[in-house]
Amino acid sequence: MDIYLDIDGVLLSDSPHDHGNPTAHSLELLKFLTDNYKVFWLTSNCYQGENHITEVLYPKYPEEARVYIDKIIPTNWNRWKTEAIDFSQDFRWLDDDVYDTELAVLAKNNCSDKLVKIDLINNPEQLRDVIAFLETL
Repeated sequence: MDIYLDIDGVLLSDSPHDHGNPTAHSLELLKFLTDNYKVFWLTSNCYQGENHITEVLYPKYPEEARVYIDKIIPTNWNRWKTEAIDFSQDFRWLDDDVYDTELAVLAKNNCSDKLVKIDLINNPEQLRDVIAFLETL
């Protein structure tokens, strides 16, 4: 199974009091995902042929995280993140902010259930729950 992973609001906090800092359990999530799945960056930090992952994440995480960050494959998309998803493969997409157009593409491909909507403001422990969920698949 493939995993598509967003950064802002998933690995880095979007909350006003902790903006830009690593979220709870994000290092654990990175390790788990890269140890068990083929993982792709699906983020505005990596699109339209640009890849700013290391300059965004390296300063935020301890050096031990670099091995996990570096295992994740960049994607290339232009307008909608769903352009980068390979719908011929089983996948899960971890993201906090998905546009209606992207939701429609998921529905059209019978993949609405593949989106794992992240809401760390209402559930700060959600990444731990995501790991437990993925372990059941």
